[in-house]
Amino acid sequence: MSITTIKTIIIFIVTVVVFIFISGAVHRHNLPEVVVDNAMGGTISHRHRASGNVRVMSYDDIIANEDGIITLHVSEGDRVYEGQLLYSITVDVRSLEDRIRALEHNRDTQNVQIMRINNDIQHRRNTGVRPPARAPLNLFEHDIEIENMSTRIRVAEEERDRLQSLYDVGAIPRANLDGVLREINTLHDQLSVVTERRQNAIDRYEDDRARDVETYAQARADNTRAIADLNLQLQSSHLVLESIENEIYRLNDQLFANGVYEHHAMISGEVIRIFDAARGGRRVMQNTVLMSIRPDDAVLYAVLNVSNNVDFIELGQNVNLDIRNRRNISGIVDNIRFYHSYFEVYVSFESDDIQIGERVEIIFERVSPLYPRTLPNSAIREAWWDDNVYYVYVVERERGFFGYIYSVRGQFVTIHEEGISRTAVQDAFPGDADVVIAGSQTISTGTRVRVVSRLR
Repeated sequence: MSITTIKTIIIFIVTVVVFIFISGAVHRHNLPEVVVDNAMGGTISHRHRASGNVRVMSYDDIIANEDGIITLHVSEGDRVYEGQLLYSITVDVRSLEDRIRALEHNRDTQNVQIMRINNDIQHRRNTGVRPPARAPLNLFEHDIEIENMSTRIRVAEEERDRLQSLYDVGAIPRANLDGVLREINTLHDQLSVVTERRQNAIDRYEDDRARDVETYAQARADNTRAIADLNLQLQSSHLVLESIENEIYRLNDQLFANGVYEHHAMISGEVIRIFDAARGGRRVMQNTVLMSIRPDDAVLYAVLNVSNNVDFIELGQNVNLDIRNRRNISGIVDNIRFYHSYFEVYVSFESDDIQIGERVEIIFERVSPLYPRTLPNSAIREAWWDDNVYYVYVVERERGFFGYIYSVRGQFVTIHEEGISRTAVQDAFPGDADVVIAGSQTISTGTRVRVVSRLR
């Protein structure tokens, strides 16, 4: 072979190799680009931002204890202290005297009622329930009748034996012997009837006595319950009597003060509302709500409406609140009320200078325990044929003539928990497997791809 031929062959081979390399490079350049990540151990984080208003769940409603003209001594938003005068009511003196007389009449009536109940209790305890006085069973007549029947049977049997001996020697006909045998059978039947009649009398007596015992036990139980009911009535009557006497004492004190009733604060706190009925020196009726006071030790609550698909908020969970640019106010989830499409979360907290009705923002967060395998959320895909089936695309690598060749295959995964950015999957998922988290084109199992660090 000449040198020219060898050169031609070498040039041809080099040309073919360069062409294959350029063709492969062009083909790889046109492949779908994918960004990959792999499974790693880690925690799953949940986060949800919610907003609501500040409320107070415990407050005291101050009511009018009298009818009359009211004079307020506090305003809405004032701080009050224990013993401070809140309001006074001027009452008609003649009306007070009439009420006192009516209460005294009720007191006398209640005393009579208490006396009657005491008498009823004492009578039931002394009398009690008498046991039944049933006479013992007398079987004398039945026993005499049975004895007479037995004697007659014995005489008839002796007569039968005598006639049998005469019949055996041919002294009497058979008819005489048959007659005495029929008489013996009749007497035995009569004895059975008399014996059964005696047993029936015994059974009736035992049944009646058992009924007497049951009736006696029921009567005793009824008497015990009646005494217990009377004691409850007595206790209730004493409470009513005590209430009447306290009211008489209070009205007499008020009468002594020329009909002016004064109400003083029982606790320290803040007047959060004054109702219209208490304004402007109006006439108020007894039991009308005049104002509401938030005690100093009352717990403030942030109340938030949260969508029912947020399932990681738990009772006792610690959270941070933002109120009026004040951050990191500590709170705790005290109550959760579930509704049809949402639930209310009550977060209690303590902080000075926070007003009822202020806007509050809370970020609910929860971090899971450590999982051996977690994947980016973007790697998880939902199967089109079933909402409960999930899969990922795993990148496989093979060595080719001009480098590595990459393709993808689908692999089903089982989800343990999904968080903000990563999802925990089953422990058996290979930790060194690269999964597709983003791609430039739609891919499917068997698609050849080009792995890049980020998409252009």
